[in-house]
Amino acid sequence: MRKVANVKDNKTMAERGAAIEKKLFLDEEALDFLDFVEHRYLDTLKSRQAITAFKKNQIRDLAIIGLFLGTGMRLSELVNMNVQDLDLAAGKARVYRKGGKWDMVVISSVAIEFLTEYLAQRTILYQPDENEPALFLTRYRGKAKRIASGAVEAMVGKYSEAFKIKISPHKLRHSVATQLYTKTNSLVQVAEQLGQSGTSATTVYTHIAGKKKRDAMNDLWT
Repeated sequence: MRKVANVKDNKTMAERGAAIEKKLFLDEEALDFLDFVEHRYLDTLKSRQAITAFKKNQIRDLAIIGLFLGTGMRLSELVNMNVQDLDLAAGKARVYRKGGKWDMVVISSVAIEFLTEYLAQRTILYQPDENEPALFLTRYRGKAKRIASGAVEAMVGKYSEAFKIKISPHKLRHSVATQLYTKTNSLVQVAEQLGQSGTSATTVYTHIAGKKKRDAMNDLWT
């Protein structure tokens, strides 16, 4: 181990937070992103093939983005979900966390409508076998199968680039964490929602939210 070079992180939390903040969707911007995919993205498409593909998968894609923004879950957790893992009546989702543990996460109301619509259309759109458990599907060579992580990442990148700036599902996770910390001022609650074993990995959100808190104080009496 003495031969392994140390990697020095010469960035402060404040600097890391500032770099991350540029690629987040916060406050109304997250809702506007969903509205963009639902109502305005179609106007950016030119080819008939792109329009057809978008219309076929729009309901699914909105449910995926809604679930990211409604839970802050990891890409792998979302892709590996099965239909039975959703409890929309209770507003919760069962996820298999990093490290091999099952967890229950709260789903924000922002995602419920999109998920409800997708579940109602899932069979019609993708025609899966009766025993296909995967929540999010795609069709490949005439057969429904679980959507791959790469496909979800490309989908989020495509929509976000057309909306504002190309971001990843991980940045959507950062967006949720920052927004939740701003609302609750609780690193513990953020860590629990994200499935972190401690709060050390979430301290960067205090620095991202710092400017928002200063703005709130500046506007306190106006």
